[in-house]
This record gives sequence, C-alpha cells and structure tokens, in this order.
Amino acid sequence: MQIEQINLQYNRLEDRLIVRIGISGHQELRFFMTRLLTVELLKVIGTQRSDAGTRFAQELGAPTLDPQVAREFADQKAMSGVSLEKPYEGEGRKPVFGERIPLISAMSWGRQNDVTTFTFKTVTSEQFTLNCNASLLVGFEQLLRRLSATANWAIDAFATPVPTEQPAPAPAIPPQSMH
Repeated sequence: MQIEQINLQYNRLEDRLIVRIGISGHQELRFFMTRLLTVELLKVIGTQRSDAGTRFAQELGAPTLDPQVAREFADQKAMSGVSLEKPYEGEGRKPVFGERIPLISAMSWGRQNDVTTFTFKTVTSEQFTLNCNASLLVGFEQLLRRLSATANWAIDAFATPVPTEQPAPAPAIPPQSMH
C-alpha cells in the first residue's frame, strides 16, 4: 500500500479530526482521530524527527552539530518532496472500511532504517499499518499542527495539550492536504 495523499478535516460536532489517506489502487483510508491521539502522534513524530536530525548530522560528518539545527536541515531535506498546496484528489477513491468512518482507539509504532511504522487499531478491532518515510512524517506533522491550531485545540510546540479557560466557537476550517 503506497500513500499518495493525506487530507485532514476538523469535525466540529465530533471534536475530532477526519483523516483521509489516498493510497495506491485508487483506495482511501478514512478514520477519526481524537485530540488525545493527535497529541500522542505528534509526540512520536517529534521523537522520530529528532532521531532523523541526529542521523543527518552524522551523515554530514558533523556529529557536534546542534541537534535543533540538524533537525531543521533534515526537515528541509524531507520537505523537498512534499506539497502542502495541492488539493486532495479523493473523488472516486474506494473507501477501505466502506462508508463508515471508524474511530482510532490505539496506536503503536516502530522504526526500521528511515521508515516509521504506525499501527492503528479501531474501536471495532480493525487494524491497519502506515509506513512513513521522513518526508511523510514532516508533512503529516505540518498538517496536524496547522489544523489543530485552526481547530482551537491548543496543542503547543511540544505536542502537549494546553488547557484553555473557555473554548472559543470553532470557525469554519478548510481541509488541509498534502501530496
């Protein structure tokens, strides 16, 4: 299964993100992610990206390079293969789970070489796996941060929830896509 595109939309009534992932074979994975799962996913992505920055510094032969600088260089390299401006092409894709949109209840992950593998489990015990290279991780993180900010989820730079005194009414939020 090859990931071709990712689209995120905020569902104000459910207070969840709808994730749509266009995959090879003109299929689409659709699922809901809660705020808590989004925070956890951002933590994992941040850790994986930090590791990538360290490896990138070693590849450059500069192991003393500041970790934050190395991460920024690695991110720039990874983002060269990502477009956040192209509209999502979901028309005609066949939903893997049919018309219903399952809720993710659990997530696990692992890493081998430069690929991070996420295994998601739904509340109805279905399971699927996504393999993400560095470009996909960086792009996915950018989409999650962009949308969670506009959804008024108050997730800070370290991917921890920031309590808000009174939630403001959620504005109409355009979907965010990545190629």
